[in-house]
Amino acid sequence: MVESRGDRLIEARAAFVSDFHLGAAACNATAILDFLARLRCEKLYLIGDIIDGYVANREGKWTQEHSNVLRAILTQTRHGTQVYYLPGNHDSFLRRVTGIELGNILIQDHIIHETVGGQKVMVIHGDQFDSSVNKSTVLPLLGTLIHEKVTVWQRTANEKRNLTNRPPNDLPRRLKKMVKRITQKMASYEETLSEFAAEKGCSAVVCGHIHAPALKLAENGVYYINTGDWTDHCTFVLEDDAGNLRILQYSDTLNGANPPAVTTP
Repeated sequence: MVESRGDRLIEARAAFVSDFHLGAAACNATAILDFLARLRCEKLYLIGDIIDGYVANREGKWTQEHSNVLRAILTQTRHGTQVYYLPGNHDSFLRRVTGIELGNILIQDHIIHETVGGQKVMVIHGDQFDSSVNKSTVLPLLGTLIHEKVTVWQRTANEKRNLTNRPPNDLPRRLKKMVKRITQKMASYEETLSEFAAEKGCSAVVCGHIHAPALKLAENGVYYINTGDWTDHCTFVLEDDAGNLRILQYSDTLNGANPPAVTTP
């Protein structure tokens, strides 16, 4: 049983999450478990990199908490929630079974979500439009392994800094941002995904992949919405009963914050 850190239910028509990175040292499994325990929605979109296949099979990386997250997702289906799993590059092995339906869980490469108002929203992980991933499988894997080593080292270093009342360092996040700037142009990523959504007749796109939560109107009039991640930001997107889309941080669910929403045109 998950001990909830908040007493507020997280209620929505649809919830969009990505980049749990289960099996990685940076995964915030405790926060994910609490989030899922309090989540009540009709549709749950798992937008890729839920499992980190790059590191999860290494000894000692997968913990009981990570298994509990998978159980919590299954619990959602038992409560009647329809779950859509859209694999990313870290859990691309699931793309081999695209189209398969396991009870209330459907695995697809991408899918179009329709809001309560009838607006179409493209939902996709986004690595399909990342040239740094598509041109080389070695670079992303190498980057992941380096980030994993640095994260483990950072935790030990911060424990020592805490003993001397020094503020913690966040080297893994700075390293990841530096790598992202080198390997891809974020503006191009957003533009390409927005164009893809428009071509499919959608007024918005919800994606993940680059660990950069965002909600903005692209130049072509399509809303670009990035769910962020659960390694650094712990962010997600909700659609309320009026069809509004809102991006929130896990901490918002604990303190009652209510960020502004957008209604797709």
